[in-house]
Amino acid sequence: MKRKHQSVNSKGDFLQAYESVLWYLKFIGLTRARHETLSEYASRIDFRFQDEQMSVLTNVYHDLYYGAKDPVLPEKTEGHIQKMFDYIHKSSSSLR
Repeated sequence: MKRKHQSVNSKGDFLQAYESVLWYLKFIGLTRARHETLSEYASRIDFRFQDEQMSVLTNVYHDLYYGAKDPVLPEKTEGHIQKMFDYIHKSSSSLR
């Protein structure tokens, strides 16, 4: 899986990377249910991967997209995104 989100330096970069994570999760069969909020979905994904990466990313997403907070990305945001792509890659490889 080629990662096109190597650097996440702005609000736009983050939103695009987050939406890509959502797309890839759906692609590997981890679809968000109609009744699930993003936070509930993130918790389910975290449980699946036994980590908290998706919840961390979802909290940043909420702050940037819905909040009136300054669009300064927390440190390690790129690392969280990278880790989610790694989990997705491992999961998609096991489906074959």
